[in-house]
Amino acid sequence: MSRYFSRALMSTAAIAVTAVGLVGVAAIDSPAIAETPQSTTGVTTKTAATTKLTKAQQLKAKYGIYPLPVSEKTIKRYHLSNKELKNIKQAQAFANTRKARAVRRCESNHNYKLVDGAYHGAWQFDSGTWKGNGGRRFGRQADKAPRWAQDYVMWKTWKKRGWGPWSCA
Repeated sequence: MSRYFSRALMSTAAIAVTAVGLVGVAAIDSPAIAETPQSTTGVTTKTAATTKLTKAQQLKAKYGIYPLPVSEKTIKRYHLSNKELKNIKQAQAFANTRKARAVRRCESNHNYKLVDGAYHGAWQFDSGTWKGNGGRRFGRQADKAPRWAQDYVMWKTWKKRGWGPWSCA
């Protein structure tokens, strides 16, 4: 349909708006008008269609990390921040290195529930080291805390002091 013919079908209000250059702003009576361009600049606008995100995309958007190192229930229970989640993921990766596995095997034979006198957990923390590196937040003693928390506190300790606190290193 020609541009001039479609203008003939427009109401008087629409023609006045067209003369100013604001095509598409006024109410249009005719279905033929829908064929005319909505913008004289050629710029198209995107509609606000909602797109459904996958679970992975939702978690990445919410926490900035995927896959999560711990469950969402755990995140809420311990009030873990996005930065802590990233650090926990790094700590888990570090705890699975050859050196860390060897130290953990020597210290506790990989037993995260081990209590050996004043030393607790897989990394055999004494209470001062456990508390001093934030472990108290996850459990009274290391053997009462989840694996990921013990690995996280070990990683924080290792970053500060190296392998010095562990006799098997």
